[in-house]
Amino acid sequence: MIAIPLPFVTAGLAAVLALRIACGRFGTAGGRVLFAGLFLLCAVLSTLVGLRFGYGVDSVRPMQATLPLLIGPTAYLGFRALCLPPSALRREAAPHAGVALTVAAACLAFPAVRIGSDALIGLSVISYTALLVRQWRRGPEAFAETALSETRGAHRWLGATIALLTLLLILDGLIALDFALTAGSRASLVIAAGSVLLIPALLAAAILIPPAPASPVEPATAAEATENDHALVDRLDGMLAETCLFRDPDLTLSRLARRLGVPARQVSRAVNRVTGGNVSQRVNDHRVRAAATRLADTADTVIDIMTTAGFRTRSNFYREFRRVHGMGPMDFRRRGQGKPPARQRPT
Repeated sequence: MIAIPLPFVTAGLAAVLALRIACGRFGTAGGRVLFAGLFLLCAVLSTLVGLRFGYGVDSVRPMQATLPLLIGPTAYLGFRALCLPPSALRREAAPHAGVALTVAAACLAFPAVRIGSDALIGLSVISYTALLVRQWRRGPEAFAETALSETRGAHRWLGATIALLTLLLILDGLIALDFALTAGSRASLVIAAGSVLLIPALLAAAILIPPAPASPVEPATAAEATENDHALVDRLDGMLAETCLFRDPDLTLSRLARRLGVPARQVSRAVNRVTGGNVSQRVNDHRVRAAATRLADTADTVIDIMTTAGFRTRSNFYREFRRVHGMGPMDFRRRGQGKPPARQRPT
């Protein structure tokens, strides 16, 4: 029986993730390209690791020792694509991509530079992990170019990516240490242990993409709201009611802010201070209101009403409807028609 090195399993799962992201709808177009590229990069790198340490194909060593330099910049720019409009993203991407590609090319072309690749990889991963942590601390509202229903999912993905980069840094450090002390005699064991940790994580991610809709957040205090905050929220409500922008399931905080002519963070803070919730919930309030009107006045199906109101998934619609009305949409319709609510099944 032929034994398949664990890195090949990791490579297969990473390739599946790349394909699912490329064909999915989560995030922005630029973000999908970068995230698909990130997991494709991981798939190629895992394949090279399997060839080198599983089958002794040492000719892949230059590429295997160089590709990790591109992981940090690709991950960072992928999340920046969820925060910045395309023009700003291109300006920010140029120096990051330029430096990473130049260093990677130098490592491939000059063996003397390649000798220090472990240190360069460690420095790259540490730097970009720090940048991602700074992004994570800004919260879901920082993903201004992402659909409002997906911002909290993006924030969770960011946290998972930080954990993944930290794991890769630890594994790379252990392998480098092993080569320094024992000429790599235990490198295969370290790689196998790392694969055991990575495979379940990649398998779970492959099953869960696209991420589940955002879960509701606990209300915050609105005690600090100012007159300007109230005025801005009133402008937001008026604009949503007049334009019906809430019907667009891909509506973003950035787009709302541009319509209002104020920074996205100002809109987010005003809604939080006035309502105790977030912008996504405020937009969903308008969606639920439109859906409730049609539930009461028409015989249209719940699915048609849900999608027309701007909800992308049934679970998100039902959750938000219950948050606003304290009951499901079908019970709301029955009550409007003078019928008793449906009996709940025993749990």
